Amino acid sequence: LPLWLATTTLARSADARPRLRDGALAGITLRGGASLAVRGEAIPRDFHDATGPFVDGWLVSQDLDDDAAIGSAIVPADRAALDVLDAHLVPREASAAHLARVRERRLPHPLGRGRGASIALEAGLKPMLRELIAVNDLESARARFEADGWRVEVSPLVFGPTHDGWLGRPESRAGTPRPSSLDRQPMYVGRDRARLREAIDAERAHTLEGARALGALLGYPSCCVEAFVSHVADRRAVRLWASAAERTPPDAFAARLAITDPNTFAYVSWFPCRFDCVPSIALADALAEIVAREHPDFVRLLDDALGAPRLVLAPEVQLRLQRDGDEERVLGTRVFSDPRAPGDPREEAIAARAIALVERARTLSLARGALLIDGARVPIPFDPPLPLLLPFRPRA
Repeated sequence: LPLWLATTTLARSADARPRLRDGALAGITLRGGASLAVRGEAIPRDFHDATGPFVDGWLVSQDLDDDAAIGSAIVPADRAALDVLDAHLVPREASAAHLARVRERRLPHPLGRGRGASIALEAGLKPMLRELIAVNDLESARARFEADGWRVEVSPLVFGPTHDGWLGRPESRAGTPRPSSLDRQPMYVGRDRARLREAIDAERAHTLEGARALGALLGYPSCCVEAFVSHVADRRAVRLWASAAERTPPDAFAARLAITDPNTFAYVSWFPCRFDCVPSIALADALAEIVAREHPDFVRLLDDALGAPRLVLAPEVQLRLQRDGDEERVLGTRVFSDPRAPGDPREEAIAARAIALVERARTLSLARGALLIDGARVPIPFDPPLPLLLPFRPRA
């Protein structure tokens, strides 16, 4: 990948071609015009034939504009990760017993899995709320918030679902093919209408300063906003989780910052800069104290659930592990999800197969991007930053 980035950088301006020489870099040659041809290890695995045709084993770039920028198309990493697991996991079929473990829901959710942000707003822990609301539900949601005395503003941005979050383009569905019934728009809720409109403008700016201003308006910790903004080219959830993990000592992963499963109640509604972020933990603890006033058992069970180490093989396949002394054994996947969260049959089958793969492991570890079971490398061609081993721990 560094080699590919170097070549695209050179080829991005009209005068770049004279600086490239045939054979100067292994696996790269020049073709007519301003295109490049690449083969072998120089081709990232997540590029596919929409990038350009393969000719005699070479992947040939296509120019996009007058500046000879090289055309590229990347398979969404979340979906690619699931496809990789599906193709390479052994066993090939999910057993009924493992499927039952995947579909099990042990933790009752008296609160919706996304309710944490609105409780924080009501308690004054954050200045405003941003929620993606289905277009057909916008008016009813607006009426509900306004009946409670809140100001509401709806952004004209339109988003559509992916397996890694919600993506879209301004006032358009271009580039995100999907049924229009799945479209959502950001709704901002707070006390100050001018600030709500300021947040909408910040989001629509699509700039680093806009992202920074939006994070501040939403009340996110400044350290977390800066960490998010620093990811200019890749803000996929898995990349942000990996960066937070890299900054966190192995024994400091705070349970209440375990935000990787969208189907489980979360104490924070942003990406922590690290999993021991002090201001994030303070806000999470304040919210937990409020929730515990009415649902003490839920908070206790949730803390235990979030405090389990987890192995992330794909955004949709996360195995929670159980410690046995210094060893880690597989506990299950999604067993603590909101029972109302919909299940996807394909994702459930792949997760069940993943449990079967690792359930007898005495040790799980990562080395140079490979998953090791009892020290032996598992032959699954993961794309970085996956897999992730996140050693969350129970609260003291």
